[in-house]
Amino acid sequence: MESVSNLFIDSKRYKDIEKIGNTKVPIIKLRDIKYNIPIDISFNQLDGLNQVIEVDKAHKFYPELKYLMIFLKFFLH
Repeated sequence: MESVSNLFIDSKRYKDIEKIGNTKVPIIKLRDIKYNIPIDISFNQLDGLNQVIEVDKAHKFYPELKYLMIFLKFFLH
């Protein structure tokens, strides 16, 4: 978790980086600077990995889905 959070800190593309490691599911919370989108990264959970695989498949089949997802993220926020 430390090495992953350090990668985000070093990239300068993210702000408000918060490590929450004293819970059942450790989380890194951060915010994208360019789009101001909040991001949560969880550890020790396989369902998140499965979701990434499914979203990647959807992006390959529907390339425009990326823009719809960004819009929905902003709208729901």
